Amino acid sequence: MPDLTIIIPTYNRGATLPRALASALTQDSADLEVIVVDDASTDQTREIVLRTNDERLRYIRLAAKSNGNVARNIGIASARSSLVAFLDSDDEFLPGRALRLVNFFRNNETIGSVLDSFQIVNGQDIEIAKQPSARMTGNALVHLLVCHALPLTCSAIAARREALRAVGGFDPNLVRQQDRDLLLKLARSHVVALGTAEDVVKHQGSDSISRLSTDYVHGLDELVARHPVFREPGYRDLLAYLAVRVVVKALLKGEVPVAWREGQALLRSASLPRSLFGALARYRKGRLIRRHAEAAAALIGGP
Repeated sequence: MPDLTIIIPTYNRGATLPRALASALTQDSADLEVIVVDDASTDQTREIVLRTNDERLRYIRLAAKSNGNVARNIGIASARSSLVAFLDSDDEFLPGRALRLVNFFRNNETIGSVLDSFQIVNGQDIEIAKQPSARMTGNALVHLLVCHALPLTCSAIAARREALRAVGGFDPNLVRQQDRDLLLKLARSHVVALGTAEDVVKHQGSDSISRLSTDYVHGLDELVARHPVFREPGYRDLLAYLAVRVVVKALLKGEVPVAWREGQALLRSASLPRSLFGALARYRKGRLIRRHAEAAAALIGGP
């Protein structure tokens, strides 16, 4: 059985997939498997994978287009290792990540999942998305996740396969916020370690996965519907801020069509405050709640 399974969901990422594959297959730990789950790509993805001559590489192609969460869940179901790491096909792992994860989980049997720090690369600019060093579960972690006080990306998440299966894996019906949703589910029944290692690189370009979708409000609406904690009295101002901030940001950038589309999504939402003006009135208080949570997270000590 491999020490670690790296799952790479992909769809039409032929330009970046070779980099992701190389970063996974050149890891220090030789005892691993890499599963590429192809969400019915129409580019050269299949050829790229098949010409990669490595017995540790497995290729699963879906018969019809689905989404990244379905692809990740198929990878989880197919994994032969008890440990799973996720890597988006436009991101990369730095050397040593696989071995570090294997050793960490072996030495910390109570840990169900890890959320690591990561680097964000946009052209020549590099930003560090830093996690506090802590082991958290329950309400404390839920609070930070609800407040958007922790930087998230799927490529920085690793977990025990059984923990993922216990919470049902990724929600196949979520268009966004899948990483936050998964961690909220894990937080209720498992210990999640927040790590300071920066051995994940998230590439943030104009065509990166995280920038292709602008339906933030719809994704937030679906997330809130699944996690009622967002609607508790202490989070009302925060929820209003989260719902309207993308509209404010788009207007400040002069992206009027985006602001209009997100504003309309807010009016149609089932779980968010539908009054745009009412949400704007709570914007500053909600932003302050998030900033306080970020400051609290920065003060959390190590394990």
